[in-house]
Amino acid sequence: MNTNSETHLASMLHMQIGNDPIQDCPQKAAYQPRLHDMAEQFLPDVDRDYLEMRLNSMQETFMALLSQKMTTANLSFTERLHIFIGEGGRLIIEGSDSDTDKLGELLSTCPEIQLHFYEMAALAMLVHGLDIVCRAHASLLQAGGNPDAGLLGRYHMCLKGSLSHFYVR
Repeated sequence: MNTNSETHLASMLHMQIGNDPIQDCPQKAAYQPRLHDMAEQFLPDVDRDYLEMRLNSMQETFMALLSQKMTTANLSFTERLHIFIGEGGRLIIEGSDSDTDKLGELLSTCPEIQLHFYEMAALAMLVHGLDIVCRAHASLLQAGGNPDAGLLGRYHMCLKGSLSHFYVR
């Protein structure tokens, strides 16, 4: 690291420490109304309770269908199983039970179960995304410049010349 890099690094660190919150920035009005207006336009039309009830109903239906298929195939499990969508969009079943592979074979022959799982996953992600949208909107509206750091703190910028970028983690 040369003297110029050290000065640049010290300058970046100073920016982080010395930056005033956005409520003191005269350009604040240029940013918040557009985001606020967009959220106000579509959030009231979203019935999150309905979506969550629909997801619960789909999960109950899935469990009933899966139980029926397992009973027909003479499968019962005492150990925990983990089912998720893996690479290539296929269902992955993880577990230590000796019949875990048999359940995988059963599910691979039941496209209706797979489709149902994909639809539940998509709806669950939609509900989760709406929760994040509502939390971000509420954070924008909070008075006193006290945003939800747990949520908004996930948004980052990496400042490194032409490789600078923004990301959410």
